[in-house]
Amino acid sequence: MLRTTRRAGTLFAGLLAVGTLAAAIVSPPARANDSSARLDTGGLSFVYDARIRMASEDLFLSRSRVEVRYVFENRTDRDVETLVAFPLPKIDTGEGGNYAIDSDDPINFIDFRILVDGRPVEPKVEARAQAMGVDVTELLGRLGLPLTTVLPRDDAARTRFWERLRTLPEDGLAELERRGAIARSRDDAGKTTDVNPIWTASITFYWFQTFPAGRTIEIVHRYRPVPRDFMTGMDEIAGPDAKKRWCTDASFLATAREMADRGQLIGVDLRYVVRTAANWWGPIGRFTLTVDKESPDVFLSTCLSGLQKVGPTTFRLEKPDFMPSDDIDLLFLKSVKID
Repeated sequence: MLRTTRRAGTLFAGLLAVGTLAAAIVSPPARANDSSARLDTGGLSFVYDARIRMASEDLFLSRSRVEVRYVFENRTDRDVETLVAFPLPKIDTGEGGNYAIDSDDPINFIDFRILVDGRPVEPKVEARAQAMGVDVTELLGRLGLPLTTVLPRDDAARTRFWERLRTLPEDGLAELERRGAIARSRDDAGKTTDVNPIWTASITFYWFQTFPAGRTIEIVHRYRPVPRDFMTGMDEIAGPDAKKRWCTDASFLATAREMADRGQLIGVDLRYVVRTAANWWGPIGRFTLTVDKESPDVFLSTCLSGLQKVGPTTFRLEKPDFMPSDDIDLLFLKSVKID
């Protein structure tokens, strides 16, 4: 079931399982018991250059993969080199960083990958940590702490991290606390009983790309999305905030009530940040969006107009001379029977 209204843009999608939600909230410190955090990611950013035209953009979105395929045209008779970047939004740690994602790599935890004309490109990475607006990257490295608290799926590894943080030498804990990078609790004797990291991380993948004179090149990038997974009920789904954000209509709500009668409602709150078209010449020549919700048991509500169902779980939107504007919010809803 799909509800659309008069908005357009690009988006990424995801679908949760109860196990994913549980994994996001089991590690210390204490998390909210029914929700994970969300990272609002999107497409590539380019240094403005009017010599470059985006001939086409094909965007594929699913719960496990975001893939964007661009075709760029150099409209001139000279090669053009420019910076291409993929900046992640601010990444919280501790209680604010309960993202529904796990990884052995605390930096490239979204598994960001690039192909240029079919060949892999290894991007450079700018990764820093801040607390109170002051850089603490060197301090974290000196204490052997990762830049983010995105951790492996292994529960033992997670437990080791939190125990290691709590039992750092006192001078290290004191310096982190003095810099505003942690908050800690103490017992009556002054012994540290709990440590919550409160620094933030900024991560940007980037490279310098040459656009050959008078030619087109294809740039593809892929990554894992990080939506917000949450348990919900009809009071929230039928409320004014849901209607404003996801355009939930009477038909969608009727189905949601049937789903609620069968089990616990689980939602995914998804946002894809739409980049403005001001960093290349003109509109996107041809824009195609494909969304795969990956299961016929999942229902979608969105204010995006123009999506047409093309398969059991897929929807497609095609637009010529497309100028991206609004960011897109989506609600994916599933009912899960809990014994």
